[in-house]
Amino acid sequence: MVVAFPTELSQLTEEWLTGALRDAGVLDEGRVTEAVVEPMGAGHGFMGSLAQVHLQYNTAVSGAPSSVVAKVATDDEGARELARRLNLYAHEIRFYTEIAPQAGAEAPACYFAGIDEESGAFLLVLEDLSATRMGDQVVGADLDDTRAVLAALARFHAHWWNAEHQPELEWLNRPADLRSSVAEEFRAALPAFREAYGASHPGAVSIADQLEAIIDDVTGQEPQPPLTITHGDLRLDNIFFAESGSARVIDWQMAALDPAGTDVARFMAESVPTELRRQHEDALLRFYYEQLLEHGVTDLSLGQLRYSYREGMVRQLLISVIAAANIEFSDGRGADLGEAMLGRLEAALVDLRAPRLLRVGAWVFRVQRVGRKLWRAVPWLGARWRRS
Repeated sequence: MVVAFPTELSQLTEEWLTGALRDAGVLDEGRVTEAVVEPMGAGHGFMGSLAQVHLQYNTAVSGAPSSVVAKVATDDEGARELARRLNLYAHEIRFYTEIAPQAGAEAPACYFAGIDEESGAFLLVLEDLSATRMGDQVVGADLDDTRAVLAALARFHAHWWNAEHQPELEWLNRPADLRSSVAEEFRAALPAFREAYGASHPGAVSIADQLEAIIDDVTGQEPQPPLTITHGDLRLDNIFFAESGSARVIDWQMAALDPAGTDVARFMAESVPTELRRQHEDALLRFYYEQLLEHGVTDLSLGQLRYSYREGMVRQLLISVIAAANIEFSDGRGADLGEAMLGRLEAALVDLRAPRLLRVGAWVFRVQRVGRKLWRAVPWLGARWRRS
């Protein structure tokens, strides 16, 4: 099968890059005469293989990038198969072609986005953000960086607030069969998760065991409005910081329509050091909430945000169990990263009393779903909740 674009980093030629940059409108004249492909380090990306491509031109050009970042499917067979089953690559292509060009996306510029639906091969050529500071998830975010991420997140979330009412965004909904497959993935992955982390993280394994008993109810329910476009994999390795302190975000393959608190939970659970989170968690949640209000959100209470934040923590464990069984974390930084992520998540789940939530059982999720519908249906009850 012949695919109309490079599917491996070694196939990025000067001729092809010249055509891609011209089509993107950033190379009006001249051509690429040298393209040096430098693979990016292991432990930074799990679902894709990344390279920084340094470019030279035959003449002085204005506006053309001196380097770009190219992304293709990962060489890791387990991660690649997981991405195929969950349709992650096609999802990211649609994000960069349909969502990112609109206002509100804190994403790099995209010069090329293509996918072969039959084989699943894909290619993204993106703006190189390496001149800015890349976050280091192993080290973790400090307070200033955390506030910068939450501020950028609030701007993006507010721009797409109540996105469930926009028919053109229906593809960001998770269909029922996909939610069912996530439950199956979780069950299949749990034995390996127990074996790998039963001794080092017994708390996380115990909570995962509790989650298994109600996994169909957790994954089966549709997310409850108000919804926005969420990143879905918001972690520090996917974030770059400018000198001004502002944050920009890469890796949008898990974008979906969800309650805003799920993104906040992902970042706070796995990228913020445990002691810093414990010390500032409430203030940071309030800061994010106030940022939403400043950007025009009016139909969310702080209490609702805390609910979705807590549920987001539980759902993050679900994702972590699946990832641990399908993604190789054995290399040096990968192992350190896996340990940092799971250790912080375990502590957050315990601090937020997730075991108590799950002991109550699946009816909690059902009651919350019915309760939210009631709040929206009965105006005075909804108003009372929003004042909480």
